[in-house]
Amino acid sequence: MKRFFREKGSKTIVIGVIGTHAGTGVTHFSIALANYISSVVAKEVIYLSMDHKKELQNFMGSEQKKFEIMGVSYLSDATSIELSEEWNNIYDYMILDMGHNYENNRTEFLRCDKKIIIGSLSPWKKQYYDTIMHSIEVEKNYKNWDYYAIFGIKEDKKEFKKKFDISIRTLPFLEDSFHIKKEQYAFFQEASFFS
Repeated sequence: MKRFFREKGSKTIVIGVIGTHAGTGVTHFSIALANYISSVVAKEVIYLSMDHKKELQNFMGSEQKKFEIMGVSYLSDATSIELSEEWNNIYDYMILDMGHNYENNRTEFLRCDKKIIIGSLSPWKKQYYDTIMHSIEVEKNYKNWDYYAIFGIKEDKKEFKKKFDISIRTLPFLEDSFHIKKEQYAFFQEASFFS
């Protein structure tokens, strides 16, 4: 059963998700993660879209920026001020969908408790992972972030590990981000999103 109020002194855990380029599935994954946290972990969660594309508002067919679907709160096209306001709300988790522009979202991304980067290791896309890695390897503790690939073979992962001294995991196919299947629970439980 969900709690309506956080325990005194408990902190909202902020998870930032960013892609190496457009089309990596950052929004799909972020919504799936929010739905997993809400329905399986039974925690209060808000998903905030920070990429200013109005995709969620278009999906809802509404100009309304904040709404709820299946127990998850959503805020479309969140500004820094709105992010600060939500930080003080009753949520156990905040999922920040930052699209694919690391440089524009760097400050907010670095404030996140958990940092997730999603990209592709397909031969024609892995240069995007290289580009973002060269931008972030100057950041403190970047090796503790979570790195995922939507495509790529085992050899590509080995090459990535050798090049950046970081392990990259495969992001499983999540058919419906609003309905997480039981066989997908293991992925979310094994991942380090909640530690």
